[in-house]
Amino acid sequence: MSGEQDDAFAGRVCRITPTEVLSVAPPGGPVAGEPPMEVLRAQASVVAPARTAYRGVFHTQREVFVGNFAVLREVGSMSAFGMKLPPASDTNEAAHDLPNLQGAKLALESMESGVMFFPISFSSLVKPSVRAELKPYLEALPQAHRGRLAAAVYGTPRAPSFSALSQMKRFLYPFFSRIDLRVADPAFQIDDLAPELAASVTLTLPTGAEFVRLAAISRFMRAAATYRRKRMWQGVTDVSRRREVNACIELGVQFITGPGVTDLLENPAPVSPCSALQLPLHDWSVRPDPDMVSSVA
Repeated sequence: MSGEQDDAFAGRVCRITPTEVLSVAPPGGPVAGEPPMEVLRAQASVVAPARTAYRGVFHTQREVFVGNFAVLREVGSMSAFGMKLPPASDTNEAAHDLPNLQGAKLALESMESGVMFFPISFSSLVKPSVRAELKPYLEALPQAHRGRLAAAVYGTPRAPSFSALSQMKRFLYPFFSRIDLRVADPAFQIDDLAPELAASVTLTLPTGAEFVRLAAISRFMRAAATYRRKRMWQGVTDVSRRREVNACIELGVQFITGPGVTDLLENPAPVSPCSALQLPLHDWSVRPDPDMVSSVA
């Protein structure tokens, strides 16, 4: 069910439902007979290129997916039914920002609705030379969809200066309708943040034991009254376990994303209602078309 294996065997994987039998490994292949195991083993060695994938953003109170967060999948990362290959990574790195801008831009053009969150490093935004490198990619974003474009500024420090945030907003505002500050410290200094500088603040959960992650959610939500007063949303990302999903819902986190919310999707999650009991959402997608992703790489 998790799509993980140790590659001790190679064979055919089928999804069986009351109405059909569908081959998912190899994708679109026969459900019985050919090809033999040796051919399947050779097909499994194909390495997927790096490309942009997506985590659905879930609104806990309305129980609906409202958008997607762009993530760069590492070279070789596969979908749920991939063979033994490096796992997909949600790590935010400045080197990923430009490929994500390109890849998510293409996906946005085919999306009928929903917000696309583009990750951009805070440290990049405070460096004039890097801002100059970013600007042509931001100018290429479809301004007809500006109302659906959001900048997810990761690596935001616990107490960012007013001047740095003002500079950041002046640079991003012509291209994005909202700014989401992504922080690692649940005690982010919301009291010092001017309301007009961001639409939301999202906590990235720490690595480690579950009780540490649950404690971070609880600490972050202690300031819920202050966030409401400043008219800012609170979100939590990297939600991985069912208890973390439940804690976010019980404590009133408005938006959540992460492996416990959706699989790392090859295509953006559509804007659609979904019961929290049905999370995480999977697309059970297969390896991407190399011709399609080569235009993004």
